[in-house]
Amino acid sequence: MRGATVLAACLTLTLACNETASSPAGVDPALVENSTGLALTSNSWTQRAPIPDERVGFALGMAPNSAGESIVYLLGGAVFDVSSGWPAWRYNVATNRWSEATGGFFDVVNANGLGKIGSKLYFTGGQNCCDDPTITYNRTWYYDVSARRGGTRANLPLASSGGVSGVIGGKLYVLPGSCSKEPSDPGHCETLPIVPPLYRYDPSTNTWVTRRAAPHYHNGGAAGVIDDKLYVVGGNSSPYLDVYDPSTNSWQTRAPIPRAGLFVFGAVLQSKLFVISWNPLNSAGNRTRAYSYNPATNSWSSRAAPPNEIAGALIRVFVNGQAMLFLPDRGEHSYLYTP
Repeated sequence: MRGATVLAACLTLTLACNETASSPAGVDPALVENSTGLALTSNSWTQRAPIPDERVGFALGMAPNSAGESIVYLLGGAVFDVSSGWPAWRYNVATNRWSEATGGFFDVVNANGLGKIGSKLYFTGGQNCCDDPTITYNRTWYYDVSARRGGTRANLPLASSGGVSGVIGGKLYVLPGSCSKEPSDPGHCETLPIVPPLYRYDPSTNTWVTRRAAPHYHNGGAAGVIDDKLYVVGGNSSPYLDVYDPSTNSWQTRAPIPRAGLFVFGAVLQSKLFVISWNPLNSAGNRTRAYSYNPATNSWSSRAAPPNEIAGALIRVFVNGQAMLFLPDRGEHSYLYTP
């Protein structure tokens, strides 16, 4: 069963400079080599080394090291829906190597996305995955990639999970997904609105403010920032694409995604929003679709879907100066996408 399948199950209950030379246990040595020789065919996916453990429901961020190499940070998550609270991983795209991210222990799954501000990776909310009862958090977590340590800041106003995040003007914008109503949950909400508010976090003052709610519900959706606007699409098989402009504190609904999956995953690439749409209810060979959205034309285009019907969190990285997408997977391979 692929990582996205376990992520769905959990949702139903989702600047360090030195790289270690050793390869993680269980990784095929043939996959752990320098990135020279990467196939750079347009609109294609290239195999890379898989996540060393069966991690799902994690937050994903990227920060370059001192050599300018893209380092992907995999924070939180659960190991095959058995338990959460596992050490973080860091992946060097240039060398195709995974290593442990020191100080990156987070006992949380299915956070509300992740945003990088300065040397810190911020992510909020999430759940405790595999305990009974399931607790939804309102915490604001961070991992400082320079200092190699994590911690918490001022709590998100709403306990929530499965939402999205974006950074605009040095501030973190969070659109929550689902919200727990259980009284035992910290920061629980007494009455859940159909669409939760949008929240903005200022790390310089360690404070949150409430902004205007989106026109549609986006639990399990995808988001990206293009030209200082937050683009949010999909979630719960919703086709809607909503765009938030912080300068006017307003939303605009634009062209819907052609085929909405139960979950969507996305990242910005070449000033377009690239989205993987995944529906576990579809038959084999028909679960995964990929699209890119062009804000200039307000239109969607079909793109090559990842191999083997995998789906999950995406992150933009750079290989020899070229922007690509990295899709980590706990199966036989992870993948790089060339636009």
